[in-house]
Amino acid sequence: MPNNAGRTKEYLIVIGLGLLVAFGVTLFLYYRSSDNLPPQATPTPTPAPITELPDKKSNPLTLDNLENESVFDTKSLTITGHTFPNLPVVIFINQKNFITDSDEFGNFSFDVNLESGSNLIQVTSVDQGGQSYSQERLVIYTNKSLDEILLTDEELKNAQSETPAE
Repeated sequence: MPNNAGRTKEYLIVIGLGLLVAFGVTLFLYYRSSDNLPPQATPTPTPAPITELPDKKSNPLTLDNLENESVFDTKSLTITGHTFPNLPVVIFINQKNFITDSDEFGNFSFDVNLESGSNLIQVTSVDQGGQSYSQERLVIYTNKSLDEILLTDEELKNAQSETPAE
C-alpha cells in the first residue's frame, strides 16, 4: 500500500475545503435574502401642523332664559331649557333640589322662588348612557331697584333729600 495514508489526508482536506465553501455560500445566501437584511430606515412622513383646535362635544343641555350673574327684582322665576327628550331634569337651587322631566321634544320648564341675595342654580340631565350634562348660573334676587343697588349710601341719602315731599 503505497501511500494510502496520503490519499486519506487529501480526501479529508478536500472534504474540509468543500464544507468550508458550502458554509460560506450558505452564509452569503442567508444574509442576502430579503427576510434577513438589516432593517432599512424608512422616512416617516411629517404630520401637518394643527391649525385648528378640534371641536369640543357641545353640551346638549341649554338654558333659555338665564344669563349668568343676572339680577331679578321678582321672586318668582321660570327656568326653561332644552335637553334630550323624555329625560329627568334635576334643578338645584341653593342646596335644594327639584325634579322635572323634558317633553318628547326635549323642552323643560320649572317654576321656582328665588331667595333674597345670590342664588346658585345648577340644572343637570343624565342621558340613557349614564353621561351627565350640567349648566350652572348665579343669579341675584333683590327687591330694591337697580338705582338703589348701584348708588352708594351717601348718594342714596342725597337722592332721597332732593326728592320733593308730596
